[in-house]
Amino acid sequence: MTSDFNLEKEQIARQFSRAAATYDQVAALQRKMAENLINRIPTSATGALVDFGCGTGHALGLLLDRTELKLIGVDIAPGMIEFAGRNLANRVRLLKSDFENTGLEDASVDFVFSNAALQWTVLESTLAEINRILRPLGKLLVSTFGPATMVELKNGSEAIGDRPRVHPFMNLEQIRNEFELARFTVDSIESQSVVVEYDSVEELFRAIKQLGGTNALANRETGLMGKGRFRKLREYLEGTRNRSGKIGLTFETIFVEATRMM
Repeated sequence: MTSDFNLEKEQIARQFSRAAATYDQVAALQRKMAENLINRIPTSATGALVDFGCGTGHALGLLLDRTELKLIGVDIAPGMIEFAGRNLANRVRLLKSDFENTGLEDASVDFVFSNAALQWTVLESTLAEINRILRPLGKLLVSTFGPATMVELKNGSEAIGDRPRVHPFMNLEQIRNEFELARFTVDSIESQSVVVEYDSVEELFRAIKQLGGTNALANRETGLMGKGRFRKLREYLEGTRNRSGKIGLTFETIFVEATRMM
């Protein structure tokens, strides 16, 4: 399964570094997802927690206010790490690192937290690294996106005869299988569908760019779409306006709680 997700890591680092300054302005859904995960961590929790894909440091800031956990943030994008450092004023340890090789010690942390980030990784390799750094019976809390995410753009690309430009996402069964193969007990896994509304096609695409949420597959369609194809896609999306006159974009949010096996 993971062979289908051949990611270009330098592209991921670039796109999220570019998005660092604008990310929090358009990341309302991602903030709600982070809250969902944080609410699953007891305020009395002790030990160390690593945030895989800490981004701008938003979730780490919330955790600082609510827990006594020792916090470590990891992100592949240097721009995000720099932004998080300014936000958090050196109150947490931050690492600019590939998720597959963090350099952290074996069995050194009690929690791994990852909000809206693991879809940008080779999950098999990332889970192996998480398994390595988590103590036995340590907890893994993850949110990510499922295959119904941005289905409107996928359908639009198909309708105009363009190659899909949306990043691919694993479904619940695939995610569960990856976790179990990596020696995690999946305590719960659930999905929720959320529709984010935009006033215009331009606003929709601007938000995606500001989030850094473009396709990062090594074999992705490269180059500009072209005026003709963009015009056709714009017309398709205009035709999907709802009764309120908004253009909706679906996000399938997935939440996973898992425990590292002994």
